[in-house]
Amino acid sequence: MARIGSKEGQLAVLLHEAPNRPDAAAGLMALAADYLREGQALPQPLADYLANALAKAAKAESAERSNVLATELWVKQSANAPIKGREFDVFLLVVKHDAKSECQPKPQAKELVSDVMQALGVGERTARQRIAAARARLKDAANLSTQ
Repeated sequence: MARIGSKEGQLAVLLHEAPNRPDAAAGLMALAADYLREGQALPQPLADYLANALAKAAKAESAERSNVLATELWVKQSANAPIKGREFDVFLLVVKHDAKSECQPKPQAKELVSDVMQALGVGERTARQRIAAARARLKDAANLSTQ
C-alpha cells in the first residue's frame, strides 16, 4: 500500500479528486511532468488518464480540440459537471468543527462556512446549504442508531 506522502499516494488522492477539482487535475499534470523529467515510466493509472484525454482530443474536430483536451484532463468543468466536492468532505468538516466547538467557549460558525467554501471551491450560500444538509443527514443517522 502506498504512503500518502509518496508519489503513488499523491497520485491516488489526485485521481480521486480530479474529476471535481480542477486544481487536483493540475496536480496530476505536475506529477506526470515530474515522472517524465526524471525519466521514469508513468504509473499505469496516470498513463491511462493522459492517454485517454489525448486520444479523445485527437478524435475531436480541430476547433474543439483544446476544449476537449481541457475537459478530458479535468482542468475545465463542463456545463453539466458533477457537483464540486464530496458530501463526505462536508461531513468531516462539520464533525471536526463540532468537536472543536465543544472545547472552545464560543464556536465560530463563520469558520466552518469558510472551511467548506475553501475545501469545495463554492460560494457562501452553497457552503451554508451543504452544511445544513450534512447536519440533517448526521441527525438522521444519529436517530437511526438510537432506535
